[in-house]
Formats: sequence, C-alpha cells, structure tokens
Amino acid sequence: PLVKKFVIHKEFACYYSPVFKAAFNSEFFEGQTQTYHIVDDAPESAVCLLVHWLYTQKLDLAQIDHFADEMSESDHLIRLWVLADKLLIGSLQDAVIHELEEWSIESNCVNITALRYVYENTNSDSKLRRLLLHQCASRLDASVFSESASLFPHEMLIELATLYSKSIRTTDMKALM
Repeated sequence: PLVKKFVIHKEFACYYSPVFKAAFNSEFFEGQTQTYHIVDDAPESAVCLLVHWLYTQKLDLAQIDHFADEMSESDHLIRLWVLADKLLIGSLQDAVIHELEEWSIESNCVNITALRYVYENTNSDSKLRRLLLHQCASRLDASVFSESASLFPHEMLIELATLYSKSIRTTDMKALM
C-alpha cells in the first residue's frame, strides 16, 4: 500500500490525543523518531480530516470532495470516527457524531452499508453504534430489514430487538391490539 506522510506539530497532536502524547514522549520507536504510523484501514480522507481538525477543531467536509472513491460522506465520517476512537480523541468523535446525524436528517438516509465495518471496529458501548442503532430503529422502513438482511450484523439485530423490547414494555399493550 502507498504510504502518505502527514506532518503535524507535536504540540497539537499530543494536546488532543493521549495516544500521540504517550507515543511521542516514550522511549519506543515513535518517541525516538517522532514518527507515528497509523496502521489502519483509515482512508487518506480520514487522516486529512483529522489533521485539519487538530489545528482548527472543525470538520472541513469539503476535503472529502478531493478523494475520488466510492465512499459516501458518511463513510468518510465513520472511518474518521473509528480513527479518532483509536487515538482517544473524544471531542472529535462527538463532532463526527453530530455531522453523521445532520447528514442522516438532511439526506433522510441511514448508512446501512457501513454497519458491518462499524460493528467490526467499535466496542459494544460506542456512541457510533448507538447512533446507527437509533437511526435504523427510527428512520428505516421495516421492509429494509428483510430486503437487506445480509447488511445487518447479528449483534446489531440483537441490540435492536433489545431496544424494541424495552420500548414496547412502556407502551400500552391494549393499543397494540
């Protein structure tokens, strides 16, 4: 794979990421070389968005337009969220969650094609999983679950059933009959 170098001032990287701080201030390779290798499937767009955010604390989604690929805006944002999770940058993750919800509302879409990636790259209590779970529960037509069943991870369907079960207990059973 092609390796692309990004130069970031150490102070910015370390201020926002405890992972960078630990790496650059250690006796390990990163500390000695002042180089950090992101060994990840994070696309270049996610790294570009990260670098811009480190300096401005703003997401510049116009940067995504420079990448000729098949990924949607939400795909790029999801990859950025996962990268921010690995670097322990919670405020960036929160900004991405906000943008993903705005994207979903404006486009009236839920990115179900990214669900497997999300479930393979996040833990069970991640905000990203919760966001997508609630988007699927509230915005998808019921037919999508059967028509696109292979796109829904088993773990997510269990979480969705649990969410539904909790909410149904709070409604009047007579209203369902």
